[in-house]
Amino acid sequence: MSFDVNGNGTIDPGELIVAKASGSTYTANFPALSGAAGNRTITAAAIDTSGNTASTSISMHVEAPNPAPSLASLAPPSETHGGAAFTLTVNGANLVSGCTVEWNGKGRATTFVNSGQVTAKIQAADIASAGSAAVTVKNPAPGAERRTA
Repeated sequence: MSFDVNGNGTIDPGELIVAKASGSTYTANFPALSGAAGNRTITAAAIDTSGNTASTSISMHVEAPNPAPSLASLAPPSETHGGAAFTLTVNGANLVSGCTVEWNGKGRATTFVNSGQVTAKIQAADIASAGSAAVTVKNPAPGAERRTA
């Protein structure tokens, strides 16, 4: 993770600052913010050439990203064009509450059943013409991964 720190001092060569972005803004990387979810505290401290010190701390909560979903099957596996609206069952793994099913790139009303199954309302207009459809499941942020069947 990285974030910007604003200040008006200079940087000594041995400091943990990665880069001076521009003007008085510096960018630093903090590997301690990676890993398991939880609270973290970052403390920044500075000392000038006269020995004066100053410090400040910030607390933040780190969230673990949602996993990438995988798709195993669709039920029904096909539908007749020109038919009525229907409920599509999507079976897979790593599905999380809040995920959405997309039909040819358009989000459809999705109900989370469990981490292996969701259902989606497919509209009659979606199957008005013959052809194949791309069915995609997208997990919400953080992570926001998607998989297409």
